[in-house]
Amino acid sequence: MTKIILQDYARLYAWIVADRRLGDPNDEGLVRSVQDHSTVERFRDQSADLIAVIKVELLNQNGASRTRSEHGDYPYYVMRESLKGLVLMGRMFGSSYRSTVTGGTRDFFVERHASGSKEVQVHFRVEDDTLVNLSAPAPKNSDVIAVAAR
Repeated sequence: MTKIILQDYARLYAWIVADRRLGDPNDEGLVRSVQDHSTVERFRDQSADLIAVIKVELLNQNGASRTRSEHGDYPYYVMRESLKGLVLMGRMFGSSYRSTVTGGTRDFFVERHASGSKEVQVHFRVEDDTLVNLSAPAPKNSDVIAVAAR
């Protein structure tokens, strides 16, 4: 899998505009608006480079979010701030998250709305420069296969 590496935050936000299909990534006013409304939190793990989690936000003129889903989930972009640039490690979607670090390993627990009323927690772990989803989808009853003993 090819890693996406962006030179700086201005280019990151332009790339996010394109990735989220929010408009023209060359529209400096739009990119600046996304940057102004979004939030960045930084975390440490065993790497010398910081982890940045960007909660992407863009508001309409009436103040309504253009990035929040109908169930209240936001896109979060997880980046590694390195000497080579901003490395995209992965994306998370949810209404909120919390983070822990154990033995140098960074974990994220994201609250996500699976439907209008049901909320599930999704577990991610940072492994090197990759965000790994550790939450396997639960099998549906119709997906369970019974194996008879012989």
